[in-house]
Amino acid sequence: MILKKSKQPSFGNERSLIILLSFFGEFPWYFNYFLHSCRYNPAINFCIITDNDKIPNKPENVSLITITKKQFKNLATKKLGFSAALIQGYKICDFRPSLGYLFPELIKGYEFWGYGDIDMMYGDLRKFLTTEILDNYDVFSFRPEYMTGSFTVLRNTKKINTLFMQSRDYKTVLSQGEYFNFDECNFIFSPLQDEIPIDEIPCQIESFTHVVRKKEKEKYLRGYFDFNLVEGSAGKVKWRNGKIIYMNQFEAILYHFLKFKDRCKHNARLIPKNKNEIICFSQNNIYKRKLT
Repeated sequence: MILKKSKQPSFGNERSLIILLSFFGEFPWYFNYFLHSCRYNPAINFCIITDNDKIPNKPENVSLITITKKQFKNLATKKLGFSAALIQGYKICDFRPSLGYLFPELIKGYEFWGYGDIDMMYGDLRKFLTTEILDNYDVFSFRPEYMTGSFTVLRNTKKINTLFMQSRDYKTVLSQGEYFNFDECNFIFSPLQDEIPIDEIPCQIESFTHVVRKKEKEKYLRGYFDFNLVEGSAGKVKWRNGKIIYMNQFEAILYHFLKFKDRCKHNARLIPKNKNEIICFSQNNIYKRKLT
């Protein structure tokens, strides 16, 4: 296991925050867009857990921990106390709520940590994660219906870092090869969007959303749920100088590509280079133009 540390940012009066990303295999075409948006959030650190051993043109606030799938399994098995699943495909997503517990050395000294996807561009994260908001909540999701596996922020305390263990099914989830969508809601997106209470929806397992909502009711934690992101082939999305703008009027915390990354025709032919560009996302394409 190899850890290449990033430069520690100056947080000033802001709360310290590191985001843990996990990706195994060759980095996809949209990874350059993700890194570009990390560069424009210099007061936040990002650490990528991966089996890749280098990242060309890596921003100073992005670090790399190189680990194989087998090493990840062995580490998780040792830390959890039971045989952990070998990660394949989306299975790594089931482990996301446990990353702070599995890699405590990566989050040591930070007041908050988070996890998420790389198929996105961040906007101005600090505009949404203000000191006032961070001080008043413990768990942060950026959709109102369920925990956003694409981007979740957690307070760095023992009770929050072990929150995933409050699920009655966490051992099943982390020991079996099946992907359960544990970091979100066990695939019950539609009924939750229809505002059906989560405890009234039949589920295969008790997901992280189940746990957070239950612990909210018990006053064990303070949950933040709000709609701050743009997802999918929405069209009319722009990245401009570190901000995500939707329909020329709404600022978002991030743009999560989802199915857009499969529909996009230009792929890596348009690699972002500098701040004098506006990156425009239609429903099927990426365009660039210079700032005026």
